[in-house]
Amino acid sequence: MGPSRGLLTILLAIALAHLDGSSGQSPLSKRDERSIETVTVNFPKYNSSGNRNVSLEEFQRPSAINFWYAGQRFFMDMVQPRKPSIEFVVQMINETSSQNKATDATFVWSWLRKTEVVGVFALVIIGLLFVFGTVLGGVIFCLCQCCSRSYQKHDESGAKCSRFTLSFFICLCCFAICFGIGMFATSLSDLHHSATTLPDMVDASFHQINLMLTTTESEVNTTIRDGYHLSKELIIVDLKNADTFLSGELYTVFEELKANETLQKVVDIGDDLLDVIHTLESSNIQAKLDNFTGSLANISVELAALTEDLRALCESLSNNVSPVSCSSFAVEPDNLSLDQHENLTLQLNVEDTIRQLKEVQQGWHGAEAYSQYQSIPSRIAQEVAGVTSGMVEALKPVDDGIDKLMDLIGDGISSLNQYIQPYQHDVIEAISYPLQYAQYITGVSIGVSLFFALLVSLTVLGCCAGGITYRNKVLPPDRSGVVRVGGCFMMTTVYLGLLLWWLFMLLTTVLFVGGSQTDSTICPILRGSQDNFSALHQLIGELTKANPASLNGSITIHSVPSLLSSCRDGATIYTALDLASRESNNALRLVTVNIGGDLNLTIGGMQGPLSNLTFFSNSSEEKLRQALKVLDKVDLGSLLSELDPSSRPINQTDFGLVEGNLLALAQSLGTPGPADKRDEVVQLAQRLHSFNTRLIEEIELQRRELHAEVVKLDASVRQFASDTNDTLDAALHLQSFAYAQLTDDAGVLQKSLSDFAIRLSDYVVQFVQHILDTVKDDLGGCRPVYDVYDTASSFICLHAISALNGVWFALGLILMSLLVLMFLNCFLSSYYSRAGRTNVRMESESLQPVQRLNITDRVNYAYQ
Repeated sequence: MGPSRGLLTILLAIALAHLDGSSGQSPLSKRDERSIETVTVNFPKYNSSGNRNVSLEEFQRPSAINFWYAGQRFFMDMVQPRKPSIEFVVQMINETSSQNKATDATFVWSWLRKTEVVGVFALVIIGLLFVFGTVLGGVIFCLCQCCSRSYQKHDESGAKCSRFTLSFFICLCCFAICFGIGMFATSLSDLHHSATTLPDMVDASFHQINLMLTTTESEVNTTIRDGYHLSKELIIVDLKNADTFLSGELYTVFEELKANETLQKVVDIGDDLLDVIHTLESSNIQAKLDNFTGSLANISVELAALTEDLRALCESLSNNVSPVSCSSFAVEPDNLSLDQHENLTLQLNVEDTIRQLKEVQQGWHGAEAYSQYQSIPSRIAQEVAGVTSGMVEALKPVDDGIDKLMDLIGDGISSLNQYIQPYQHDVIEAISYPLQYAQYITGVSIGVSLFFALLVSLTVLGCCAGGITYRNKVLPPDRSGVVRVGGCFMMTTVYLGLLLWWLFMLLTTVLFVGGSQTDSTICPILRGSQDNFSALHQLIGELTKANPASLNGSITIHSVPSLLSSCRDGATIYTALDLASRESNNALRLVTVNIGGDLNLTIGGMQGPLSNLTFFSNSSEEKLRQALKVLDKVDLGSLLSELDPSSRPINQTDFGLVEGNLLALAQSLGTPGPADKRDEVVQLAQRLHSFNTRLIEEIELQRRELHAEVVKLDASVRQFASDTNDTLDAALHLQSFAYAQLTDDAGVLQKSLSDFAIRLSDYVVQFVQHILDTVKDDLGGCRPVYDVYDTASSFICLHAISALNGVWFALGLILMSLLVLMFLNCFLSSYYSRAGRTNVRMESESLQPVQRLNITDRVNYAYQ
């Protein structure tokens, strides 16, 4: 029967499912220039375009007359499964792969448990029950006819009722025969249609598998190449932008200590240091103090001479004929005095201080440190340039490895295609094995039909000839023996012919079921399929970096249920073959070089060149501290108080008032005194006026200028000392912090470099994970494999097997109807023959008196 061969064909489609096993998430997020963060790369996705369902409607058409199948659907559902389940397929595989079943004691019992075998025996038993039921019905009808024979002789209505009953059963059997012939013709039509459309279905199914493999090869190639080039581009771009990434992290940490402001103050200290040195060198305070002291001493000598002259003049006036007292004019020579400013000393060794400050200035690296701090991005870019070129060189072998891997994948899929293609012819032959009976059955049916048509024609002709001869009294009147012999011969011929035809169809079905087990094409393919997956094992082994031999246990026939279920749910070959369980041990590694480790080692070498960020040397800091101590000891307060005009004026006498008094004295000496004394007083007043002018214009101005310079020097020294102390402490703290952050393993530089290396290597990790996820979820979808299985099983179980079953079911129905009709015709013929003989006797008996009367009349006439 059909299901067995169809199941074996389905198993070959499942073998193709094993062969198909070889076929297998935005751009960068917004970068923060001040942080190194892991960037998630969304690689391009490629969904398999080969997963088109092979629809059964493409290869079959509805039955020409669905009415003919309405009667057999319920019957067929009881004796065979409509579509084999996956568990039934596995059971068939396990039983088919067993060896030497012919000599196994349980072979018969195992066959008796098969659904299709039970269906065959059930049909045989049901057919026999039909036969015996028909015979029993005919016997009962015959007995009824025999029992009512006497009744029929005297009751014409009873005879009509019997003829009506016989006619009804004859019409019913004729309708059954027509129904069976209709199903028979429709089944043969479907068998012919199946035989013509099956190659197209198989070709389309293999085209789907080939399309899936080809599409998968293209998608794997595109996915791996595009993903790798995207990762490579991201690595190179990030290396080129390393100055932005790393310097942003460093600046973020340093700005917490206000590094830019502190370094600017350090630069300002250098400028202030130059200003202090220039002030000390240009001001020459000590020389100016000495000059001021000398000028003050000279003018004091002049004042002393002027005082002596005034005292002599006053004495001469008092000794004059007309004495004049100077005191009366408020002219007191002893009251003329100047402040000598004896404490005008600078408590500062200017030369030593300038020397120390120059030494500090020569070792001061504030501007260089600030320049280094500002040049961190350029220095990083300079260091990364070598890393970038080295990385480009390091990725060249990876490019070659990717090319070799793509060639390997292409060769593997090509070999799989070459391995699958020879089976296309075998699958066509295997699936069309049940349909090979279509032409055979059609020929036999036509032959048997011609035989029966000839038999019926001869029977009709014989009946016509017999009737003619009977009417013409060619045959003797008593022909009951000949009729019985001819009727028995015709009944035996028809019965044996139909029975042999039906048994022939059953025997053909049984041979079809049993013959498939010895087939030399399908079973060895299924049993030896595990040895023919070398290309698949090599490809998966390369993708998983595992030993291909270790995968033999994973691709087994026993995984057919899970394989078909996974493929039905849209899974990929990677998931359907349960390769994900070995993901932890055999991770998908397409890039063989450890880029992450190389980046850590290479970028880690950048720490040394970046760690020499120093603001000034230790000796400069020590000398600056010493100079600051010297400057701290400088006390210009006493000097400023000495030079302050408001606190200590130089002229302790009002020389202008004395000058006016002298002029008043001179005027008083004009008349009474001698004229020469008057001139002497006027000259003395003029000298006093000149002295007062020089004192105000020269000495006071010089003192004011000197006071301003001392104030400026004091402010400069004090401001420099104050700012330098504060800035120096902050700079030293910043320098120690920077040294620690740039040199320690736990510092921000090392952390930034490590994070940057991890960021770059994470592109590779994401790429590998992307390939793994793509192979698991997107590439190599095995839905076409399930479509091949589903189409083949649906095609055979729902279409071809129904048509094939409809053939012998229709033949059995025709046989049953013909047998019933034959028995009914035999009994009807017997009934009418008996009725005919009765009428003849009655007519002869009724004619005897007439004949005797005629004879008497003739005799009487003759006598007359």
